[in-house]
Amino acid sequence: MYTHVVTATLALATAAGCHVTRRSSETIETSRSLRPLPGTAKPLAPEIRLTDDGRLRFVEPLECAAEIAVEGDRYDTVEKQANLATVVVGIIVASIGGVSLFAGLSSDDGDAAAVGGVFGVAAGAPLAIAPFFGREKTREPAGRDSFTKPTSERTACGDAPIAGDTATIAIGSQRVLGTVDAEGTFSVPVFEFYDAFDIPRLRSLQLTATIHHELVPRTIKTTLDAETLAVKRDGFFAASGIDGSAPPLQRVPSLSFDGAHAIHDGDAVTVDLHVANAGPGPARGVRAHVQSRWPHLDGRVLYIGKLAAGADTRPSLRVRVPEGGVPPSTIVTIRLDDADDTAPSYSVHASVTRPLKTIE
Repeated sequence: MYTHVVTATLALATAAGCHVTRRSSETIETSRSLRPLPGTAKPLAPEIRLTDDGRLRFVEPLECAAEIAVEGDRYDTVEKQANLATVVVGIIVASIGGVSLFAGLSSDDGDAAAVGGVFGVAAGAPLAIAPFFGREKTREPAGRDSFTKPTSERTACGDAPIAGDTATIAIGSQRVLGTVDAEGTFSVPVFEFYDAFDIPRLRSLQLTATIHHELVPRTIKTTLDAETLAVKRDGFFAASGIDGSAPPLQRVPSLSFDGAHAIHDGDAVTVDLHVANAGPGPARGVRAHVQSRWPHLDGRVLYIGKLAAGADTRPSLRVRVPEGGVPPSTIVTIRLDDADDTAPSYSVHASVTRPLKTIE
């Protein structure tokens, strides 16, 4: 009877096997980022930003609630482990076999029990030990994985433009009037009132913008550092078609300028000038500075850039002014400058005049 029980138990243990296979999957994180949640945008304090082509843009930065987006590499793991059920069966069978063997050896007629006990020990011991051999673990890549996690953090999610009809920029006593489009972009590039070639000698630009609207005007103050301005000036030169390069001087140019005019027509004053380079070398970084007691004209810059030897040009600048215009006979002083400081040291003057009217 004992032999039949042991045989049946061994059959079940053998069918169960010495090992069990366990499969698992894990993701190793490679990157994480904050992802804004739609419909949670909140405006922050207004800012003035500088576009790639050197224009001011008035915006309200937006901040949104967020979730953490996680990406990683997924791996599948297959592990062959010891079948503890088989181990338990082996221990039980071996234990019973040991008891039977001891009982058979102690009895005068226990040959059958002794034989069964030997059989039980011989069969149970391997079952108790074998599952601990042959174990292995393999790990293989199974593609990419992505998921999200909640967080209490917030993240930037774009901006809302501050539109208006017109805006006035104040830098000290200087004033610049321009329009503002639907994207909040000011019509006058910042380098028309801030010398793009003189950035290394200037630290920062502190300005106040008043955005005029049919409701309530908005005022924004900011400071543009020289590094930010230096980064954007190449885009301004490219958009304006100006050669802004200024390599070391080799052949000295000979610059001259005259024929300055300032015409007040309608809502703007147009300033033009005649500049010539007699050579023998090219002039680079050439520009003219406008000085006037009238704040909307003072500090404006007429850009020329590179002027080859023997060439001349007539740069022109149109400055928008508020209704009422500039007082008659206002004096405009124009000073020429270039990257290598070879421009003449004198200045030319012009009176703001009105265009002649045709009598019909």
